Amino acid sequence: MVIVCGAVVVISGLIGYYFSNKLTKKSKFYKNMLEFCEKLELNVGFLQDTMPELIENFKPPNADMQNLMIQLKDYLARKNNNISLPTFLKENEKQDLFNFFSHLGKHDANSEQKIVMAFKQTMANKAQEAEEYKNKNAPIIFKLATFIGLALAIIIY
Repeated sequence: MVIVCGAVVVISGLIGYYFSNKLTKKSKFYKNMLEFCEKLELNVGFLQDTMPELIENFKPPNADMQNLMIQLKDYLARKNNNISLPTFLKENEKQDLFNFFSHLGKHDANSEQKIVMAFKQTMANKAQEAEEYKNKNAPIIFKLATFIGLALAIIIY
């Protein structure tokens, strides 16, 4: 019986960790998008690399962002007509990202730089919001899930 109670507490803790980790992933994703926008802004203004070269040189530490960069490279090469965005993003966030990526490289350098700067500001705001939300809610989610597991274990015991 003690083993079952322990298992309930551990499983509920893992569930809490899973949900709090989604908030961490979202925060890291937006920070990486902000870094990508900064590199893109520098590229449009000075370096003038092609988008595939820029994407190839951008090495994000986040697996979700790496996957997005591979898909973006395929999208720009017209090998793939859609981009699969991370599941932790809301639909309107996915649509904003898709709209931004689909408009890249279709304007003159001046217009492109303005678009990138505006999107960079949006990403900075979203990164800050995601970080604040994560700092506020991730520990609570983990503790609440563990507490619920502990309560269930007491009831079972």
